[in-house]
Amino acid sequence: LTEGETVAATAELKNVYIKDEPGLSVEKTVHSVNGSTTIPAKVEVGDVIVYKIVVKNTGNVALTGISVTDTLGSQTLTVYNDAACEDEAEAFDLAVGGTKELYAAYTVQKADAGETLTNTATAEDEDGTEGDDDVPVEVKKQYTLTVEYYYDEASGEPFKTEEYTLNEGNSWSVSTVTGATHVAPETVTRVLDGANVNYMLDTTLPQSGTMGETDVTVDLVYVKD
Repeated sequence: LTEGETVAATAELKNVYIKDEPGLSVEKTVHSVNGSTTIPAKVEVGDVIVYKIVVKNTGNVALTGISVTDTLGSQTLTVYNDAACEDEAEAFDLAVGGTKELYAAYTVQKADAGETLTNTATAEDEDGTEGDDDVPVEVKKQYTLTVEYYYDEASGEPFKTEEYTLNEGNSWSVSTVTGATHVAPETVTRVLDGANVNYMLDTTLPQSGTMGETDVTVDLVYVKD
């Protein structure tokens, strides 16, 4: 450039558009069993499982009208805002990066024994953006302890039968002492020819064990005193 010359500067303006990419993620875990956050390897019939559901907006736009459904097999569980499962959840909005914690509860049924419970949570906003996750829970098998009473020898039909449903891993005992799974009397009365006759227990007790992979039957034989 020489003295007195001027330079013209030209600025180029560009419009940059960011594509809307909505996204939802769902994380499903077991929050507690019977109120304890120490989760056992397997649950039992009658246990109350509380599931935790964490929904996150993983996209780059705010999401509105998000609803969460929680299913276990053919059942739909109620979704709550709190771990006590008292405040029922409604549809909600999430800003970009925002999260929402929700909960659902289920009481393990007898029909669930020995099964794997697969619980699935699905979140969906009003525009159809969705995400889901599931969590499996193993349920202990159940077995039957049967105590059969016989006169003289363990043959034919027992004159009395008692049954107990126990979970796998449960200990059992048949004894004449209070506190056993089944407490057997040391004597029973039988009517013979119109008269009461005492019969004494002739089976060695106590008998005990742990429920494994099969039902257990204990025969109690009573003989004439």
